Amino acid sequence: MKGPSDLESFIKRNGIMATLMVVGDAATSMKAAASLGIDIDRIMKTVIFLDDLERPLAVMLRGSRKVNQNALAKQLGARKIRLAAREEVVKLTGYEAGGVPPIDLPLDSVLDSELASMGGVVYAGGGDSRTLLEISIEDIIRLQHPRILSVSIPQQLQ
Repeated sequence: MKGPSDLESFIKRNGIMATLMVVGDAATSMKAAASLGIDIDRIMKTVIFLDDLERPLAVMLRGSRKVNQNALAKQLGARKIRLAAREEVVKLTGYEAGGVPPIDLPLDSVLDSELASMGGVVYAGGGDSRTLLEISIEDIIRLQHPRILSVSIPQQLQ
């Protein structure tokens, strides 16, 4: 399984201005935001889905939002999509669920339009559930070439 050291190597190979930060717990958006003392909207999560033909897709969105699966399926021309199981996440990305970065992914990806329009720096999965990646949205777009689609809705935060 890949981890933060693999992500750090990817960052260096690609000359990205990004920083990996070890925090206490970054397994969820709320925990990641709390660990840094920042607003949850600066947290980016990368969620892995499979369509009805079992094609994988990485969806990147703000930590305060969730994927509208019906809207995503419709925009992709799929009948339905489903969330990947934890084991599938590792198999498809190399990274553990809760630590999937928005870069170094061998998958097609979607960047939610709300996050794309925000610009600036975000904090995302850094390779495991204790590490965050500080990176610009512009670098994510340049490296991952995501489709920019409107696929998120507000999430009830607890």
